[in-house]
Amino acid sequence: MDKDCGCGAAVFAGMSVSYKRVLWIVITINAAMFLVEMVAGVHGQSVALQADALDFAFAPAMRMSARFGFVAGMMPSGTLP
Repeated sequence: MDKDCGCGAAVFAGMSVSYKRVLWIVITINAAMFLVEMVAGVHGQSVALQADALDFAFAPAMRMSARFGFVAGMMPSGTLP
């Protein structure tokens, strides 16, 4: 196969400055949406909005924790950083 076909394994070379910037932008947007929805829920006395705000904020973290735990359990002992 041609070496320049782009078929090789993708390598993540670490966190570049642009990657970190975009990550912080996304985290900031997520935090702002949590605050807006939580304030609206408290102001409107809506437990549903408050619950949705908590889900919006913490569900991604829980999913990532579960995935990491699952993957870590499949790895041989001593291979985690």
